[in-house]
Amino acid sequence: MLESLITEALSDLVDDRWRLLYEARLRRQAALLRFAGRNSDVELLSAVATVLHPDSQVSVVEQAFPRTLMRISIEQGPLRMMVESLGTGDFSSMPIDLFTDSE
Repeated sequence: MLESLITEALSDLVDDRWRLLYEARLRRQAALLRFAGRNSDVELLSAVATVLHPDSQVSVVEQAFPRTLMRISIEQGPLRMMVESLGTGDFSSMPIDLFTDSE
């Protein structure tokens, strides 16, 4: 079920703009790793960035990198939102007022 949800989310949410954005981010990360001398990581990031480009002819649903990003978002997203809302101390978005007098 999770895999079909990931496929559906990738199909609905990822467009060429997203692919270009993440390709650029991966290439910048590769440049930093090149500076640090981590050449095997540079090769991996460059390969992933190349496949991620919209002209690569590889469907985004067949790629491991976007699938992993979406899996993490689906699995950890709700928990992260709850932690973030508790960490800010802002409960104004709660649907009901739990602290009203019922008298």
